[in-house]
Amino acid sequence: MYCKILEKLINFLLRIINLKEIYTMFTPKMLTQCKINLKLSIMIVIAVLCQTNSFALNGKVKSKLKEMSKLDFSLKKTELGLNVGLMGYIGDLKANLNPYNQSNLAVGFQVRNELNNYVAIRLCGSYGHIEADDAKAVISDLKKRNLSFRSSITDFGVIGEFSLPIRFDYRATDTGAKRYSKLVPYVYVGIQGFKFNPMAYYQGQWYELQPLHTEGKANAYNLMQISIPFGFGFKYRITNKISVAAEFGISQTFTDYLDDVSTTYQTYEAQKAENGQLSADISYRSDELPGRETSVIRKEGILRGSPKYNDFYLSNMLSFRYKLGK
Repeated sequence: MYCKILEKLINFLLRIINLKEIYTMFTPKMLTQCKINLKLSIMIVIAVLCQTNSFALNGKVKSKLKEMSKLDFSLKKTELGLNVGLMGYIGDLKANLNPYNQSNLAVGFQVRNELNNYVAIRLCGSYGHIEADDAKAVISDLKKRNLSFRSSITDFGVIGEFSLPIRFDYRATDTGAKRYSKLVPYVYVGIQGFKFNPMAYYQGQWYELQPLHTEGKANAYNLMQISIPFGFGFKYRITNKISVAAEFGISQTFTDYLDDVSTTYQTYEAQKAENGQLSADISYRSDELPGRETSVIRKEGILRGSPKYNDFYLSNMLSFRYKLGK
Protein backbone atom coordinates (compact mmCIF):
# COMPACT_ATOMS: atom_id res chain seq x y z
CA MET A 1 0.00 0.00 0.00
CA TYR A 2 2.75 2.44 0.94
CA CYS A 3 4.54 1.68 -2.35
CA LYS A 4 1.46 2.89 -4.26
CA ILE A 5 1.32 6.01 -2.07
CA LEU A 6 4.99 6.70 -2.83
CA GLU A 7 4.40 6.28 -6.56
CA LYS A 8 1.49 8.74 -6.46
CA LEU A 9 3.69 11.24 -4.58
CA ILE A 10 6.42 10.99 -7.22
CA ASN A 11 3.89 11.50 -10.03
CA PHE A 12 2.54 14.54 -8.16
CA LEU A 13 6.03 16.07 -7.95
CA LEU A 14 6.54 15.47 -11.65
CA ARG A 15 3.36 17.36 -12.43
CA ILE A 16 4.52 20.28 -10.27
CA ILE A 17 7.74 20.75 -12.21
CA ASN A 18 5.94 20.29 -15.55
CA LEU A 19 8.30 17.56 -16.81
CA LYS A 20 5.45 15.69 -18.45
CA GLU A 21 4.41 18.77 -20.38
CA ILE A 22 8.00 19.53 -21.36
CA TYR A 23 8.17 16.09 -23.01
CA THR A 24 5.71 17.33 -25.66
CA MET A 25 8.44 19.60 -27.01
CA PHE A 26 10.57 16.56 -27.97
CA THR A 27 10.69 14.39 -31.06
CA PRO A 28 8.85 11.00 -30.73
CA LYS A 29 12.17 9.18 -30.30
CA MET A 30 13.32 11.52 -27.53
CA LEU A 31 9.91 11.32 -25.90
CA THR A 32 9.96 7.52 -25.80
CA GLN A 33 13.47 7.40 -24.32
CA CYS A 34 12.64 10.00 -21.66
CA LYS A 35 9.54 8.09 -20.58
CA ILE A 36 11.55 4.86 -20.32
CA ASN A 37 14.26 6.53 -18.22
CA LEU A 38 11.66 8.16 -15.99
CA LYS A 39 9.80 4.91 -15.37
CA LEU A 40 13.03 3.07 -14.60
CA SER A 41 14.04 5.78 -12.11
CA ILE A 42 10.68 5.59 -10.34
CA MET A 43 10.81 1.78 -10.23
CA ILE A 44 14.30 1.82 -8.71
CA VAL A 45 13.31 4.35 -6.02
CA ILE A 46 10.18 2.39 -5.12
CA ALA A 47 12.04 -0.93 -5.06
CA VAL A 48 14.72 0.40 -2.71
CA LEU A 49 12.26 2.03 -0.33
CA CYS A 50 9.82 -0.88 -0.30
CA GLN A 51 12.57 -3.34 0.65
CA THR A 52 13.90 -1.17 3.48
CA ASN A 53 12.82 -2.45 6.89
CA SER A 54 12.52 1.10 8.16
CA PHE A 55 9.46 1.57 5.94
CA ALA A 56 7.56 -1.37 7.38
CA LEU A 57 4.26 -0.31 8.89
CA ASN A 58 4.92 -1.34 12.47
CA GLY A 59 5.66 0.13 15.88
CA LYS A 60 9.13 1.25 14.83
CA VAL A 61 7.67 3.65 12.28
CA LYS A 62 5.36 5.18 14.88
CA SER A 63 8.32 5.57 17.20
CA LYS A 64 10.37 7.31 14.49
CA LEU A 65 7.50 9.64 13.63
CA LYS A 66 7.19 10.58 17.29
CA GLU A 67 10.93 11.23 17.44
CA MET A 68 10.79 13.38 14.29
CA SER A 69 8.02 15.55 15.76
CA LYS A 70 10.21 16.65 18.70
CA LEU A 71 12.15 19.71 17.52
CA ASP A 72 14.96 21.23 19.56
CA PHE A 73 16.86 24.31 18.35
CA SER A 74 20.33 24.76 19.82
CA LEU A 75 23.17 27.01 18.69
CA LYS A 76 25.58 24.22 19.61
CA LYS A 77 24.22 22.19 16.69
CA THR A 78 24.70 24.97 14.14
CA GLU A 79 26.82 24.14 11.10
CA LEU A 80 28.47 26.50 8.60
CA GLY A 81 28.86 25.23 5.07
CA LEU A 82 30.36 26.10 1.70
CA ASN A 83 28.86 24.75 -1.53
CA VAL A 84 30.37 24.24 -4.97
CA GLY A 85 28.88 22.57 -8.01
CA LEU A 86 27.07 23.07 -11.31
CA MET A 87 24.01 25.10 -12.26
CA GLY A 88 21.84 24.26 -15.28
CA TYR A 89 18.55 25.27 -16.83
CA ILE A 90 15.55 23.92 -18.74
CA GLY A 91 13.16 26.24 -20.56
CA ASP A 92 12.14 27.55 -23.96
CA LEU A 93 15.72 27.49 -25.26
CA LYS A 94 16.49 24.08 -23.76
CA ALA A 95 14.05 21.33 -24.78
CA ASN A 96 16.43 18.80 -23.28
CA LEU A 97 16.37 16.71 -20.10
CA ASN A 98 20.14 17.08 -19.72
CA PRO A 99 20.43 20.57 -18.24
CA TYR A 100 24.16 20.20 -17.65
CA ASN A 101 25.31 20.03 -21.28
CA GLN A 102 25.50 23.85 -21.10
CA SER A 103 26.11 24.16 -17.37
CA ASN A 104 28.29 26.55 -15.39
CA LEU A 105 30.10 26.65 -12.07
CA ALA A 106 28.01 27.65 -9.03
CA VAL A 107 29.04 28.47 -5.46
CA GLY A 108 27.08 29.04 -2.29
CA PHE A 109 26.89 28.96 1.49
CA GLN A 110 24.59 27.62 4.20
CA VAL A 111 23.92 28.00 7.90
CA ARG A 112 22.34 24.77 9.08
CA ASN A 113 20.84 23.58 12.36
CA GLU A 114 19.71 20.03 13.18
CA LEU A 115 16.43 20.16 15.10
CA ASN A 116 16.60 16.40 15.74
CA ASN A 117 18.07 13.30 14.10
CA TYR A 118 15.68 13.59 11.15
CA VAL A 119 14.84 17.28 10.66
CA ALA A 120 17.12 20.22 9.95
CA ILE A 121 16.59 23.79 8.81
CA ARG A 122 19.04 25.89 6.88
CA LEU A 123 19.51 29.39 5.52
CA CYS A 124 21.36 29.25 2.24
CA GLY A 125 22.32 31.21 -0.82
CA SER A 126 24.03 30.51 -4.11
CA TYR A 127 25.39 32.25 -7.19
CA GLY A 128 25.86 30.86 -10.68
CA HIS A 129 25.11 31.25 -14.37
CA ILE A 130 22.70 29.57 -16.76
CA GLU A 131 22.79 29.68 -20.55
CA ALA A 132 21.42 28.11 -23.71
CA ASP A 133 21.91 28.47 -27.44
CA ASP A 134 19.59 27.32 -30.23
CA ALA A 135 22.70 26.56 -32.28
CA LYS A 136 23.29 23.58 -29.95
CA ALA A 137 19.69 22.33 -30.10
CA VAL A 138 18.88 18.86 -31.45
CA ILE A 139 15.59 20.00 -33.02
CA SER A 140 15.99 21.66 -36.44
CA ASP A 141 13.20 24.22 -35.89
CA LEU A 142 14.95 25.45 -32.76
CA LYS A 143 18.22 25.83 -34.66
CA LYS A 144 16.40 28.00 -37.21
CA ARG A 145 15.04 30.22 -34.43
CA ASN A 146 18.69 31.09 -33.63
CA LEU A 147 18.13 32.66 -30.18
CA SER A 148 20.56 32.44 -27.26
CA PHE A 149 21.06 33.87 -23.79
CA ARG A 150 23.03 33.78 -20.59
CA SER A 151 21.97 34.94 -17.13
CA SER A 152 23.40 35.14 -13.65
CA ILE A 153 21.32 33.63 -10.83
CA THR A 154 21.61 34.84 -7.24
CA ASP A 155 19.26 33.21 -4.72
CA PHE A 156 18.69 33.19 -0.96
CA GLY A 157 16.15 31.21 1.01
CA VAL A 158 15.05 28.92 3.83
CA ILE A 159 15.05 25.15 3.36
CA GLY A 160 13.74 22.27 5.45
CA GLU A 161 15.83 19.11 5.29
CA PHE A 162 14.35 15.69 6.15
CA SER A 163 16.56 12.64 6.66
CA LEU A 164 15.06 9.39 5.41
CA PRO A 165 14.88 6.43 7.83
CA ILE A 166 17.26 4.47 5.63
CA ARG A 167 20.73 3.57 6.85
CA PHE A 168 23.57 2.04 4.83
CA ASP A 169 26.47 1.67 7.28
CA TYR A 170 25.44 0.90 10.85
CA ARG A 171 28.26 1.11 13.35
CA ALA A 172 28.34 0.34 17.05
CA THR A 173 29.29 3.08 19.52
CA ASP A 174 32.06 2.60 22.07
CA THR A 175 29.61 1.14 24.57
CA GLY A 176 27.80 -0.93 21.97
CA ALA A 177 24.49 0.33 23.34
CA LYS A 178 23.50 2.27 20.23
CA ARG A 179 24.15 2.22 16.54
CA TYR A 180 24.46 5.13 14.17
CA SER A 181 24.99 5.73 10.46
CA LYS A 182 27.53 8.05 8.90
CA LEU A 183 25.86 7.99 5.46
CA VAL A 184 22.31 9.35 5.46
CA PRO A 185 19.97 10.09 2.50
CA TYR A 186 17.65 13.07 2.74
CA VAL A 187 15.10 15.14 0.83
CA TYR A 188 14.50 18.87 1.11
CA VAL A 189 12.05 21.60 0.15
CA GLY A 190 11.92 25.33 0.82
CA ILE A 191 11.25 28.80 -0.53
CA GLN A 192 13.70 31.34 -1.86
CA GLY A 193 13.96 34.64 -3.65
CA PHE A 194 16.25 34.99 -6.62
CA LYS A 195 17.50 37.59 -9.08
CA PHE A 196 18.31 36.94 -12.72
CA ASN A 197 19.29 39.07 -15.72
CA PRO A 198 19.12 37.50 -19.21
CA MET A 199 21.59 38.86 -21.77
CA ALA A 200 22.32 38.16 -25.43
CA TYR A 201 25.48 38.55 -27.52
CA TYR A 202 24.91 40.72 -30.58
CA GLN A 203 27.47 42.24 -32.94
CA GLY A 204 30.37 41.80 -30.55
CA GLN A 205 28.62 43.04 -27.41
CA TRP A 206 26.45 41.69 -24.58
CA TYR A 207 23.07 43.38 -24.10
CA GLU A 208 20.62 43.12 -21.22
CA LEU A 209 17.36 41.84 -22.69
CA GLN A 210 14.76 42.81 -20.10
CA PRO A 211 14.95 46.59 -20.82
CA LEU A 212 14.59 45.89 -24.57
CA HIS A 213 11.11 44.31 -24.22
CA THR A 214 11.84 41.77 -26.95
CA GLU A 215 8.25 40.50 -26.86
CA GLY A 216 6.65 43.90 -26.41
CA LYS A 217 6.01 46.02 -23.34
CA ALA A 218 2.78 44.10 -22.72
CA ASN A 219 4.98 41.13 -21.70
CA ALA A 220 7.30 42.99 -19.32
CA TYR A 221 8.68 40.95 -16.39
CA ASN A 222 10.43 41.50 -13.07
CA LEU A 223 14.03 40.41 -12.52
CA MET A 224 13.29 39.56 -8.86
CA GLN A 225 11.26 36.36 -8.45
CA ILE A 226 10.25 33.60 -6.00
CA SER A 227 11.02 29.91 -6.50
CA ILE A 228 10.43 26.60 -4.72
CA PRO A 229 13.65 24.57 -4.40
CA PHE A 230 13.40 20.85 -3.72
CA GLY A 231 15.55 17.78 -4.23
CA PHE A 232 17.46 14.95 -2.56
CA GLY A 233 20.96 14.21 -1.39
CA PHE A 234 23.32 12.18 0.77
CA LYS A 235 25.28 13.46 3.76
CA TYR A 236 28.31 11.81 5.30
CA ARG A 237 29.77 12.68 8.69
CA ILE A 238 33.58 12.46 8.63
CA THR A 239 34.07 13.48 12.26
CA ASN A 240 31.79 14.85 14.96
CA LYS A 241 32.38 18.37 13.63
CA ILE A 242 33.01 17.86 9.90
CA SER A 243 30.63 16.47 7.29
CA VAL A 244 30.07 16.57 3.54
CA ALA A 245 26.91 16.34 1.46
CA ALA A 246 26.10 15.85 -2.22
CA GLU A 247 22.68 16.89 -3.50
CA PHE A 248 20.66 17.35 -6.66
CA GLY A 249 18.07 20.12 -6.62
CA ILE A 250 15.42 21.74 -8.79
CA SER A 251 14.16 25.29 -8.34
CA GLN A 252 10.67 25.66 -9.76
CA THR A 253 10.18 29.29 -10.73
CA PHE A 254 7.01 31.26 -11.37
CA THR A 255 8.34 33.04 -14.45
CA ASP A 256 8.82 31.97 -18.06
CA TYR A 257 11.45 34.60 -18.71
CA LEU A 258 14.70 33.21 -17.32
CA ASP A 259 15.71 33.08 -20.98
CA ASP A 260 13.73 36.18 -22.11
CA VAL A 261 11.62 33.90 -24.35
CA SER A 262 7.98 33.05 -23.73
CA THR A 263 5.26 34.24 -26.12
CA THR A 264 5.18 35.49 -29.73
CA TYR A 265 6.94 37.84 -32.14
CA GLN A 266 5.74 41.29 -33.05
CA THR A 267 6.29 42.56 -36.56
CA TYR A 268 9.61 44.29 -37.17
CA GLU A 269 7.87 47.63 -37.65
CA ALA A 270 5.81 47.33 -34.45
CA GLN A 271 8.81 46.21 -32.41
CA LYS A 272 10.95 49.07 -33.74
CA ALA A 273 8.25 51.69 -33.18
CA GLU A 274 7.59 50.58 -29.61
CA ASN A 275 11.06 49.68 -28.36
CA GLY A 276 13.67 50.94 -30.83
CA GLN A 277 16.00 49.64 -33.52
CA LEU A 278 18.14 47.45 -31.22
CA SER A 279 15.10 45.70 -29.75
CA ALA A 280 13.72 44.97 -33.23
CA ASP A 281 17.04 43.51 -34.38
CA ILE A 282 17.88 41.44 -31.29
CA SER A 283 14.40 40.00 -30.75
CA TYR A 284 14.47 38.13 -34.08
CA ARG A 285 17.67 36.32 -35.10
CA SER A 286 16.57 33.82 -37.75
CA ASP A 287 17.53 36.19 -40.54
CA GLU A 288 21.17 36.08 -39.38
CA LEU A 289 21.57 32.49 -40.55
CA PRO A 290 23.19 31.90 -43.96
CA GLY A 291 20.60 31.64 -46.73
CA ARG A 292 17.79 32.99 -44.55
CA GLU A 293 18.45 36.71 -44.82
CA THR A 294 15.39 37.28 -47.01
CA SER A 295 13.67 33.88 -47.02
CA VAL A 296 11.91 34.28 -43.66
CA ILE A 297 9.09 36.78 -43.27
CA ARG A 298 8.58 37.99 -39.73
CA LYS A 299 4.88 37.86 -38.92
CA GLU A 300 3.09 38.97 -35.77
CA GLY A 301 1.75 36.12 -33.63
CA ILE A 302 4.31 33.50 -34.63
CA LEU A 303 5.44 31.59 -31.54
CA ARG A 304 8.77 32.63 -30.12
CA GLY A 305 8.47 30.30 -27.11
CA SER A 306 5.83 28.45 -25.11
CA PRO A 307 3.99 30.59 -22.53
CA LYS A 308 2.28 27.53 -21.04
CA TYR A 309 5.33 26.36 -19.11
CA ASN A 310 7.48 28.21 -16.58
CA ASP A 311 11.27 27.85 -16.59
CA PHE A 312 13.30 26.25 -13.83
CA TYR A 313 16.95 25.93 -12.95
CA LEU A 314 18.86 23.08 -11.36
CA SER A 315 21.86 22.81 -9.09
CA ASN A 316 24.15 19.89 -8.35
CA MET A 317 26.11 20.82 -5.23
CA LEU A 318 28.83 19.37 -3.03
CA SER A 319 28.71 20.88 0.48
CA PHE A 320 31.43 21.02 3.12
CA ARG A 321 30.02 21.62 6.62
CA TYR A 322 31.64 22.48 9.95
CA LYS A 323 29.79 22.16 13.28
CA LEU A 324 30.36 25.04 15.68
CA GLY A 325 29.50 23.21 18.92
CA LYS A 326 30.99 20.07 20.41
